[in-house]
Amino acid sequence: MILDALLKLRQVCCDPRLVKLDKAKNVDQSAKLELLMTLLPEMLEEGRKVLLFSQFTSMLALIEAVI
Repeated sequence: MILDALLKLRQVCCDPRLVKLDKAKNVDQSAKLELLMTLLPEMLEEGRKVLLFSQFTSMLALIEAVI
């Protein structure tokens, strides 16, 4: 039970949409994802190589959908 709560907290920290709750489905913004979309174009323009990783494949799917 505690481990499940910790998992949900980790998911919410990445993006609220990762948590399988009805209220979370109404969320359409994520601070981490917004910051990524601000920084990523700048880094690519500078010629930098970028490696994105996450502990949650569902987070990577959200990133892929935005990119």
